[in-house]
This record gives sequence, structure tokens and C-alpha cells, in this order.
Amino acid sequence: MAIVPYTTVDIPHQGRCWAVQWVLESGDSGVPWARPDLPDKPLQVTGTFAAGVVQVEVALHPDAPVYAVAKDANSVPMSGIAAAYLEAVQPGATLVRPVATTVTTVTVVCLGSAARSSGG
Repeated sequence: MAIVPYTTVDIPHQGRCWAVQWVLESGDSGVPWARPDLPDKPLQVTGTFAAGVVQVEVALHPDAPVYAVAKDANSVPMSGIAAAYLEAVQPGATLVRPVATTVTTVTVVCLGSAARSSGG
């Protein structure tokens, strides 16, 4: 039951993208990733789930966070994740963190991308 820091993931040739990953075991939660400037945050979960699940939590206020289960772009809660998973976190989340229960080992990667220029 540790609070696991994220590590930065190198994404060559991606320009305006940033990624972090957490490697979690049973009972672990991730240190929140704070990037309110990045509106798009796809998230991928892989690993050995055993009988456990992962949920993704978000908060809006970085100084006094109150976490809630994140929702994807279709308003589906990002909880009970028990198999490989890829989905975007709801827009507007300031802080993002994963929480694992009774998993063997899972890796959670969150990619943040800045809004693209319209080219004009």
C-alpha cells in the first residue's frame, strides 16, 4: 500500500505530447499527475490483474484535492478496470491518478497532448 511516483515516458517525435507511467501493485495509488494545461489525456492500463481492479481518479483543485472516479468521454466511470484498457480521461481534469486493488502488477500510462493549432 504505497503511494507510487510516476516516471516520465519518452515519446519520440510527438512534439506537443507528454506521458507518465505508474507501476502499481496491490493497494497502491499513484502520485497525481498535474497537467491542467493538457486537455486531452488518453490513459492505458496493462498488466496482471489477478482478481483485482484499477480505477482512475481525478480532482480539480491542486491545493486541496477531493478525488472522484474519472469518467471517459462518454461519461462511463473509469473504475472496475480488470483487463487491458485504453480510454481518454474526461476533459477538464487537473489531477489524474490510478488506484489499484488486489492486482499482481499493472502499468498505467497517461498521455497528455496540447491542443493542436488550426493551421491558420
